[in-house]
Amino acid sequence: MKALGGWRARCALCGEPLGPAEALASKYACLATCTPITKALHLHARHKAYVVEAERVAPPITYSFLGLCSVTLALFLASHHLLATLSLALALTVLAYGTYVRLRLLARHKARAYK
Repeated sequence: MKALGGWRARCALCGEPLGPAEALASKYACLATCTPITKALHLHARHKAYVVEAERVAPPITYSFLGLCSVTLALFLASHHLLATLSLALALTVLAYGTYVRLRLLARHKARAYK
């Protein structure tokens, strides 16, 4: 299936051609575990260990980020700009940590998929 710009959407772990939603779910585990936007049938069938580890690691990071973003918005609307800035900095720190964890998880399971 061709995605945007003629590029093929592929699994981030094994490289198998997938639909765009499945390919995004393989790259961003939170789309299949925390906020199940897609069913991620390929991940559940071929990369069960990745899904199990993502279900353990992703929810605390995802929900912490979403909660801190909500707090930031509420503080900003309440005109507490200094506290909103601090909350935003903490939310961005959680986002950076989540990206680091996601990339390590992908690298670890990508190595397993090609063995």
